Amino acid sequence: MMNRDADGVTGLAALRRARGLTQEQLAVEAGVGSATVYRLETGMGCPRRTTLRVLALALDCDPSELAPKTSEASAATPRLREDTAGQGRSGTA
Repeated sequence: MMNRDADGVTGLAALRRARGLTQEQLAVEAGVGSATVYRLETGMGCPRRTTLRVLALALDCDPSELAPKTSEASAATPRLREDTAGQGRSGTA
């Protein structure tokens, strides 16, 4: 899951709002589903590295900026799922 700041907002949500985009607009720009953006912003999802990269490109930021700024060192980096494209079910955790 993506980390949240003290207000419960993920870095993704904060950057999206700062850019004046809706979840749907960000999804279109990044080429992902709007449900993906929703799940990541609400902490219900764990992004793949490729998903994080396309979201960062759409937001014109570094992928590390999608994690909220907190005082906890462990919260500075979101946990990412490994890319398993083309590996089938056996390649997923």
